[in-house]
Amino acid sequence: MPQADRRSTTLLVLSGVFLFLGGLLITMPAPATMTLALFLPGLYCIWAGVAGGIRSGIIGLLPALLGIVPAYVHGSILYMSLYCSGLSMFALIRRDKIGLSVVAPTALIMLFLGAGIAIHAEQSGISVMKILQTWVHQVMNQVAEVYTGILTPADMASFNAQRPFYERTLTRLLPAMTAATFAFLFWANLLMVVGIEKRPDLKNWRTPDSVVALFILAGACTLVASPVVQTLGVNLLILVSIAYFFQGFSIVAYYLSEHQWSRVLRWAIYLLILSQFYIIILTAALGLFDTWFYFRKRIQRKGEEI
Repeated sequence: MPQADRRSTTLLVLSGVFLFLGGLLITMPAPATMTLALFLPGLYCIWAGVAGGIRSGIIGLLPALLGIVPAYVHGSILYMSLYCSGLSMFALIRRDKIGLSVVAPTALIMLFLGAGIAIHAEQSGISVMKILQTWVHQVMNQVAEVYTGILTPADMASFNAQRPFYERTLTRLLPAMTAATFAFLFWANLLMVVGIEKRPDLKNWRTPDSVVALFILAGACTLVASPVVQTLGVNLLILVSIAYFFQGFSIVAYYLSEHQWSRVLRWAIYLLILSQFYIIILTAALGLFDTWFYFRKRIQRKGEEI
């Protein structure tokens, strides 16, 4: 009985936290709330693991009912996009589809976002490209404000001269950069779930070998003279590189675990990797070359199997 009581208490606490956070996200979409909401899919996976997929799936719909209030329609749509992402993530984790547990919710969020942009473009009577250009221009305005206070007049003049090129490039790469951001977000949610439930084992995860064909295709597209094909190639290259970064990161985690490094040193190395762009590229390269060299087999200690 005491164990059953503890389970019920845990279920009530997790249910309350999830529903409260969902309601807060819908009614008060402030930056602080949005930061917490980024981990809503992972929280759903943890909650569903205790409550059961069907029960949590039904109860999780309750905050969306706030959408009947006109002021909360947009917040409800945002909540539903994260909630559906959590549903797909939970189902795929239970099937040990580790890669798909990041890819599927990322694709789902991109679908919601793309539909929202398309609807906004239709209502505003402007093109989707114009909306993207406007967003990039607003971001660059903020960057320019920061640079004004730290750059010399000569450097600022150089930045302003190159700004049209920067804006065009960012607009071309915005789809892949946005998808990569969401992929990192769901990867972080996956790490949170694994850290609490101790499954699945991410250290042995590998990108399917067939993905290397996409990497080669993306590289070939960047060499084509057509700007449209080049843009598609670079966007695809970014997305494939993210997958290989996750694989490279799992190799690093496997090495540190295999050689029994302390938890403090592990986290220090993880943070170092995530904070340095060049190390991120090297980690992605490690994941790519693992397709042929299978580094974990070379790392493992004698007498053990992966």
